[in-house]
Amino acid sequence: DQEVEKSNEITNSNALLLKAIKNGNNRKFEKYLKDCTDISSIKDEKGNNILHLIVSLEKKQKRKFLGILIKTVTKKDLAQLINSENQTPLQVALINKITKEKHESHTIQDNDNTLKFLTKLLEHGASHDQLELPEESLKKLSKGQNEYYCKFLKKLAKKAELKQEIKIKTEAKVKEIVAHTVNTPNSNSDYPLHLAIKNNDKELFKELLQEGANISLEGANKNNALHHIALLKGEYKIKYLKLILDFEKKGVISSEKLHKAINAQNKDDKYPAQVALIRQTEKIPSKLKDFSRWVRSRPTKHYYTAEFCAELLQNGAENKSDHITIPKEHRKQKYYQTTKRIKDITGVSPDPETQEELEEHFSKKNARKNISLPVKWILGGLIFATVFSALAGNMIAAAALSVTIAVCAMCYPIYLKLENALNARASDQSEHTENPATKMSDVSI
Repeated sequence: DQEVEKSNEITNSNALLLKAIKNGNNRKFEKYLKDCTDISSIKDEKGNNILHLIVSLEKKQKRKFLGILIKTVTKKDLAQLINSENQTPLQVALINKITKEKHESHTIQDNDNTLKFLTKLLEHGASHDQLELPEESLKKLSKGQNEYYCKFLKKLAKKAELKQEIKIKTEAKVKEIVAHTVNTPNSNSDYPLHLAIKNNDKELFKELLQEGANISLEGANKNNALHHIALLKGEYKIKYLKLILDFEKKGVISSEKLHKAINAQNKDDKYPAQVALIRQTEKIPSKLKDFSRWVRSRPTKHYYTAEFCAELLQNGAENKSDHITIPKEHRKQKYYQTTKRIKDITGVSPDPETQEELEEHFSKKNARKNISLPVKWILGGLIFATVFSALAGNMIAAAALSVTIAVCAMCYPIYLKLENALNARASDQSEHTENPATKMSDVSI
């Protein structure tokens, strides 16, 4: 009877202790805590120990209760609570901080309560491995939460309160975790680096590269970072590629990963260079934009897609011709002009069959032949119609057609001379003028 009575007293005392935590009553918590003989066995109906429950308290309360716990229980009991099975109190506190709080600003204050709470746990025996969230929790984080998680860990590693030995271990672990986090896709198979490119967030892109983001990782449709960059507009693709090449020179990105990314084919069996070329040919031109291009001086034209492809060819592309050969349905005049520019920079052309087809359809020599024949047929038709009208006695129609023939006969040679003069001027100026952004170093970031 005495044993049963004692057991009931312990059970009742434990229940009162748990109730004191849930109610945030630190005085009763301290009172009942002193009477506990087996701290680690006290758990609620969900299997949470008393430290798990303390984690759920508001702001300063959690720190106050933790202080009482550290002061009251033995080091052994505290270690058992801190390093419990499944999700530890440290991980619960970290997940709650990232997912349950609003982060309007990503600035983390030095006096942040969760930051100080985790610092105390690390100082009293929490393993540094606990800072790494489980894979399933990591994949559920949004883009903003993922960024905040990395920033929070980096702030924690710099805490002055940490002893030097703990600080060194924490910094090393945080660096490892951040590198793993930036290379973990979300639930939609999107990597942080790919999202930064899609959102044109150059600063985040640069930061992720510095933190160890792998440019060769393949997300949805087997697209890597270079495939995504290839879809960017004009000069943006050059700026992002320049960042990658600069980091490769500094050793931040390995040459092996760069070569792998350049030579990787996506789900549609396309290299990054091919994606850029197809994207260019598929763009729907604006009539106003076309007019502005026509009236401005030709040497000011930019060749961003050509420069992008040329840099890929010069920085590790294998079977170079394959990288700039695209399917027949995309082979338009713009593609022909771009491949000519690529050849000027690198000496590389599409495969012989494609090049022959392009020359046949789009070279100026063949284009002039193609124009001359229809013009001759049109003039012949007009002359026949004039003669027929005159014979039929319709002199008004014959006169009108005669004027039309005269205008065509005068304008066509003028058009040919004007075209030759413009082409000669453009080629003459290109010998003395560097087109803007013809070198990667000319593009500022």
